[in-house]
Amino acid sequence: YQQQYTAFPNLNYLTSLFPSLYLDRYVRALLHMQKDDDLNGFKVVLSQPAYFSGLDGLFHAGHISVDDFSNYLAIHFLMDNGAEYGIDIPSADGHTARNSKKMDTEPKFHKYITRRGHGARRLSRRPLNSKGLAANDNDAIRTGCIDTLIDYMPYGPGYTYVKNRADRDDVRQDIQKQTENVIDQFNVMLDTLEWIDEASLARAHAKSTNLVRNYVWPDFFGDFVDFEDIDNYHHRYGNLIEPAGMTLWDALKQLKHGLQATEMFDIVDQPGDRTNFLMSPATVNAWYQPERNSITFPFGILNPPYFNLLYPQSYNYGGQAGVGGHELTHGYDDEGKVIGRTYFRNNNESD
Repeated sequence: YQQQYTAFPNLNYLTSLFPSLYLDRYVRALLHMQKDDDLNGFKVVLSQPAYFSGLDGLFHAGHISVDDFSNYLAIHFLMDNGAEYGIDIPSADGHTARNSKKMDTEPKFHKYITRRGHGARRLSRRPLNSKGLAANDNDAIRTGCIDTLIDYMPYGPGYTYVKNRADRDDVRQDIQKQTENVIDQFNVMLDTLEWIDEASLARAHAKSTNLVRNYVWPDFFGDFVDFEDIDNYHHRYGNLIEPAGMTLWDALKQLKHGLQATEMFDIVDQPGDRTNFLMSPATVNAWYQPERNSITFPFGILNPPYFNLLYPQSYNYGGQAGVGGHELTHGYDDEGKVIGRTYFRNNNESD
């Protein structure tokens, strides 16, 4: 838990611990603060403070210079944007693929947003296989464009996908019932454990009871008739509404700005939202978020072979319900167990 959530009283104190990183300058620039703005009001939370300590030591000892670090960032900037243009970039050691038979249709350099992931568990998704799924070169380009949109405007393609599924309400209702059955049976199994004491058993039940369930799509999508809420959510992407004369480079910059502003900076002073999906409803994945004690099942994974409304329920329970049970148990593994049942509560960590 301490490695995931380490609080420091203010930014000035944090800067004194890692003087070679100049974190105060970084935060001032990030938040467009003036040089004389007081930083004492900032409570700072770091994940992996030991990493910051190690990095500070490398700079302090002269093992890494500012030029070295600038060049490192420049190379990643070029490679990250090269990947958006479909440039086939080899790995740093020169190998084009770890396993040519398995990975010859996959990109060899993964974009930063794909590698970084989301949330405390750094959740990520596999890029769409634009070469393997495409019927021709133009189709591959179109698939790559959708992949980029899912990365930088996750709820855009997600909204369109859900809106165009006529069975969306039936799927959501079925998955909700299925998941509740899985959680109920999980609680029954907890009661059969002979080795657990009463206090621990009560906490285990409290965690599953307080679990947030994110089913299929976020509620702010509304009724799929009135677009006001989804449009307001994407107001930071405004320049993309009239793309005439906009280059791909300009579009990518606007997409990245919109994502960072919407999903990172605009929520800094907002209460913690445990219903945050983190990723697109069009994602073929499912995940547990320990910092929110929530499970999320996006529409993308609710397709064959995991799930189909026309399948016998035994098939769906063997597929999607197995996924749900797997994600549920993440709340009790080596990562999930270190965070309490709600985490976000009145802007403080939970018990």
